[in-house]
Amino acid sequence: MKFLTQAAKVRNEQKKDKRRLAVFLCLAVIVALGTAAALKMYGQAMSHKDKRLICQLEAHQHTEQCYDGDKVICGYADYIVHTHNDDCYDSEGILACHLQEAAAHTHTDECYAEEEVLVCTEQEQQAHQHTESCYAPEKGDLQCQIEEHAHTEGCYDAETGELICQIEEHQHDDNCYAWEEVLTCAYAAESHQHSDECYTKEKGDLQCQIEEHTHAAECYNENNELICEKEEHIHNDECYAWNDVLTCNLEETPAGHTHTDACYEKKKVLTCGQLELHTHDESCQDENGALVCGMLELKEHTHQEECFETIELTDEEVAAKLEAEKLEDSFHEKREEDANEPEDETGSVSEDASVSGDASISGDEAGSVSDGDASISGDSISGDSVSGNSVSENDAHVHDESCYDAAGGLMC
Repeated sequence: MKFLTQAAKVRNEQKKDKRRLAVFLCLAVIVALGTAAALKMYGQAMSHKDKRLICQLEAHQHTEQCYDGDKVICGYADYIVHTHNDDCYDSEGILACHLQEAAAHTHTDECYAEEEVLVCTEQEQQAHQHTESCYAPEKGDLQCQIEEHAHTEGCYDAETGELICQIEEHQHDDNCYAWEEVLTCAYAAESHQHSDECYTKEKGDLQCQIEEHTHAAECYNENNELICEKEEHIHNDECYAWNDVLTCNLEETPAGHTHTDACYEKKKVLTCGQLELHTHDESCQDENGALVCGMLELKEHTHQEECFETIELTDEEVAAKLEAEKLEDSFHEKREEDANEPEDETGSVSEDASVSGDASISGDEAGSVSDGDASISGDSISGDSVSGNSVSENDAHVHDESCYDAAGGLMC
């Protein structure tokens, strides 16, 4: 029993050693990476060199030629998929990248909707046959044979006043003219499709393979028996090809068409309005090089080595860079110390907080610091301000970046 107990202890110790080794290795990797990064930055500073972003990649800009109505036909997207990282900022933390951020997108079922799409190639139009309402009468040439005449004084006897004119009085009216029915319908022609009545048969070439032959005297012997081996045959209409020849004077026009359910198909239509990553290749083009894939080219970009240039720093710039790194380290160390420092639950003034003027806060003279308001009351506080850490109205306060100056000192 004692042996088993000791074996269990040894096994537990071995497990603990393995855990300690794993933790140690993780910490070693973290320290190594941090040290390498620090040495790299320090090495760049000491070598008077720095890396500057000079990426010249530009997104395509659409022009009027890129559109057919509201549809983009140029084949290229007007943005680039890009997410800012550390390479996009300069040494002072200012964004130096000119690209706009845009996330990549992959279509899912939610990106599509089922719609009825017209697949019929016929143009929808109504068939038309002219009626009386399609015509209007139009006055034509004068058809009247009677001469136009109106009686004057010369047509009457001067003494008796009797009509002596032999010409019939006549004024032309609408009945004296020919009237024609003129087509006023918006349809210039009636719908017409040629039928059998529009064609006539015309004899074409001889198609018969039988030779034309009529038995003669030499086709018989002296006993008047037929000895000719040829078949007697005279060509008739059946021996010729007959062609349909159009004799109709009307021009064939569409018979009219109205779209039905058969003219539509249900297809999945993209409705999300976003683009997937796509790069045009040979399969996107026809034999003439025109784009036929129907997609817009959209690329993703992450800054590579060619997007940067190495520049020489002046001594002043090197010194400023090292000083900025020291201030940043000091700032982070101070924040860690404040985070680990326990807060005073009573809301009393800390030892660092001194009262300006000659009077100090002590004993009963200072009054009390209430838990709710953390306010200072008393009779002998001279001056209006408290130096060091000020006492706020709310005792629940956590310092942030605004509470520190550039040197890392607390100024809240």
